[in-house]
Amino acid sequence: MAEEPKQPKGSYRGRIIGGSTNFVKDMLNKAGARFHYYRTGELELPVTKRLKPMILLLGRRMKALDDVENKFKYLLNKLVPEVADVYAELNQYISMDILDYEKRLATYGLVESRGDLNDPNKVDTEIIKIEGEDVEFKVPKAIQIKYPDGYVQENVRYFGCDRGENIWAPHYQEKVNKICDKLNVEYRGEENKVKRINAIRRAYNDIIGMIMTSGPKEDATDFSSVGFETIFRREKDMESYLSGLIRGEMEKIESLKQELFSKLPKKIKYKHTYRVIRPVIYNADGTVEDTLSSHRWNPESGEKGPGLDENGMPLEVDYEGKVLIDKWDIEDGIKTGSPREVPTRVNNKGELEPPHKQFVYELPLLDIVGWVASEWDSYRDDLRDGRWHPESLTVMEYIMARNKALNNEWDKKRVSERSEGILVSPKDREYKMKIEEEEIAYERKPTEFSPAFDMRGFSDEFEKGEKWIHIGRRYYYMDSSNIRTDKQKDPMISTRGLSMYIIDRICREGKTIKDIHRDLQSVSKITGGFDFGPRPLGGFSSFCKDPLNIDVDSVLKSINPS
Repeated sequence: MAEEPKQPKGSYRGRIIGGSTNFVKDMLNKAGARFHYYRTGELELPVTKRLKPMILLLGRRMKALDDVENKFKYLLNKLVPEVADVYAELNQYISMDILDYEKRLATYGLVESRGDLNDPNKVDTEIIKIEGEDVEFKVPKAIQIKYPDGYVQENVRYFGCDRGENIWAPHYQEKVNKICDKLNVEYRGEENKVKRINAIRRAYNDIIGMIMTSGPKEDATDFSSVGFETIFRREKDMESYLSGLIRGEMEKIESLKQELFSKLPKKIKYKHTYRVIRPVIYNADGTVEDTLSSHRWNPESGEKGPGLDENGMPLEVDYEGKVLIDKWDIEDGIKTGSPREVPTRVNNKGELEPPHKQFVYELPLLDIVGWVASEWDSYRDDLRDGRWHPESLTVMEYIMARNKALNNEWDKKRVSERSEGILVSPKDREYKMKIEEEEIAYERKPTEFSPAFDMRGFSDEFEKGEKWIHIGRRYYYMDSSNIRTDKQKDPMISTRGLSMYIIDRICREGKTIKDIHRDLQSVSKITGGFDFGPRPLGGFSSFCKDPLNIDVDSVLKSINPS
C-alpha cells in the first residue's frame, strides 16, 4: 500500500486524520474549513515530495497513454484508409485461396489432358445441327464460383490459356476435319461445297461465340475474329490481371495485416486471433466438399450449429485450433475440462490440405481493422478512466473521504475502512440522491466523470501500480458496449483518476495560490502533463500542462473544429 509518511504527533493535516479528539479541529473539518497545526520545530514535507511515487507513476502512465493514442491515431488515419483502398481494388477477390483458384482456372482450366474430354465432371457437350446432322462439340464444364464476400458467379467456363494448343485446338480441328471430309465425299464436284464447309465453320464459331457471350454470335463468320486466339487472349489477360494487380493488392493486405497485428494492445485479457471455424468446406463451384458435423462435432447448449456460437457467428480459435471461448471459460471457472479443438484435414498422401480446404480461416482484414479500432478505443478509455474496472474505487471517493461533507457520510460508512484517508476496501458503495420528491439509489463505480483511482493498485500484487489489464471483448465481432466486466475484480489507477487526485491534493494542501501553481507546473514537467479536462486525441501535445489555466474554448474548438 502506497501510504504517505505519517505526520508528527500533534500535527493536523488536511481534513481527515483518524482518531483525533481535538474539538476545534473536528468542528472546522465538519464546517469544511482547512486547519494546519505543527508542533514547534516540526515541518511537514512538501506535498510534491509526499506524492512523489504517484507523480512518477503518472509520468509512466502518461507516456503509456501517449503511445496508445499514437497507435490509435495511426490506425484510424493510416491503416483503416489503406485497407479500405486495397479492398476497393480487390472487389470479390478478398481471399488468396479464391484468387489462386481462379488463376489456376484461367491458366489450366478444368481439363488437364485429352482424356478428360470424356469426363462429364470436366466438360459439357454442345450439339450443333449441321445439314440435318447433330454434331457434338466439347466445351469446358460450366461451373459456379462462390466468392468469400458472398458473391456467386454462375456459368463460368475456363478453357485455360495454356491448354489451347495441346487440348482444345486439336479437339476442334479433329471435329472440323471429320465434318469437312464427310462433306467433301457427299458433295464431291458440287458448287455448294464451299457453302457447306463455311456452314461448318460458322457452327464452330457459334460454339466459341456462345462460350464468350452465353449465346451464339449470329454474325460470326470470320474464323480468326472469335476463334481460339480471342478466347485464350482473354484468359491470358485474366491470368495476368490476377497474377499482377490483384496479387499485388493481396500482398499489400498481408503486409498491412502484419503491421496491424504488431500494434495490437498488449495489456489485455481476451486476446483475439481473428481466426474462426469454417463449418462447411465448399468447392469453388459452390458444392459441399466436407462438413464439421461429419467429424463428430456437436454444438454445445445454446449454440446455433456446429462451429457456431450462440449468436450464430463462427467460433474463434487460437493458433492451435482450440476454441477461445472454451479456453477463457475454463480459465474463469465457468466450465471444466478441455477446450474443443478443430480437426485437421490431410489428403490421402498424408499431406496437410491447403487453407481453403481446412475448417479454420482468417477473417477479412477489412473486418478485422474495424474490430481492432473498437478494441483500441475501449483500451484507451480503460487506461484513462478505468470504466471497465467496475469494482475499483474512484478518485471522487478518496476526495470526499478526505473532505467530509456535513452529513458525515464517510464516518457512517467507512470508519473501519479508512486509515489516514486511504480507503482500503470497496464495501457499501451505494448512495442516494433526491431528485425532486423521489430518492434514487445509485452505486459508485468508475466512469468518465468519476475515473478509477484505487490505492489497492499500489500493492505488491499489482507491482506497486505498474500492473493493470484491460479485460477486452470476449466476442471478436462485438464492440465495447458488449464488454463483460463481471470477471474483472482488479483495482485500477487510471491516468485521469491519478491526475485528479494529485491536482486535488496539491490544490488543497498548498499554502498559497502561487505555491499551488508552481507545484502543478513542476509536476507537469515530470509527467508531460495531466490527463485532465477536455482535450482532443493527440498525445503529449494535447495534455493539460496547467490545470489552473485551461483555455476551454480553444480546447473545444480543437476537438470539434466545425
